[in-house]
Amino acid sequence: MREGYSILLELSDADPFFDKKKRLLNDMGFDVKEIVHIKSSLDRDSLSTTLNQMLQIARIIHLD
Repeated sequence: MREGYSILLELSDADPFFDKKKRLLNDMGFDVKEIVHIKSSLDRDSLSTTLNQMLQIARIIHLD
């Protein structure tokens, strides 16, 4: 059985707003390329924190 998964969230360098989004990501403590590890052993609070971070990153990456 698999212990967990890794998900890559990456801001495309072809994005027309790359510089602005990169600055937003950096201001929030993230990079343009983030690997999120989700393990089956995470407790509820840790999983919630991880999913919230993924959501924050995804929202910035998909801003228009």
